[in-house]
Amino acid sequence: MRGIADCQDMIYAEGDTDELRSRLATLLLKRHGEVMLSLGAHPTAATLFNPDPDKAAQHIGNVLTAAELDKAVQRLQGVCDELKAELNELYRAEGVYGCWLVRLTPRGVEEIMEVRVAVVGNVDAGKSTTLGVLTRGGLDDGRGKVSRTQKYALCSADIRLGLPFSVTRMRLRLDGRAQ
Repeated sequence: MRGIADCQDMIYAEGDTDELRSRLATLLLKRHGEVMLSLGAHPTAATLFNPDPDKAAQHIGNVLTAAELDKAVQRLQGVCDELKAELNELYRAEGVYGCWLVRLTPRGVEEIMEVRVAVVGNVDAGKSTTLGVLTRGGLDDGRGKVSRTQKYALCSADIRLGLPFSVTRMRLRLDGRAQ
């Protein structure tokens, strides 16, 4: 998409940040407050998954040195600060390319999106454990430790068997850093 590519080109450029700020603000509005930006030259999927030692590696994006990437990220951070947006590094590989998430911080509860999810499956399929991992942010020990720490609505048969009948409610809260 040309909008993101234009924004990436402006991040690399020297000079005034007004146009970059304007383009990034427009992208954030169009994309419901989140934009992922890839900076540097990423290897193509063919290079990553089918490496051919006889062929030169192919890349997508601008080839940067580690110093140039650091400078671009600092420039992006400055624009994000002006927009009151969070800049989160999703990954950085080999110091010369990476991906960053720009996210507008909600000003209030009315700007927070709610998603409701129903999980259905066979007994002992890991439904409660999956929900526990998602809502608590921790990993399970493989024996349902996370699901045993949840609050459930239990019927008398479930109490005898020690199985949850239904999960009443679990909330997954993400801050501006997607954590």
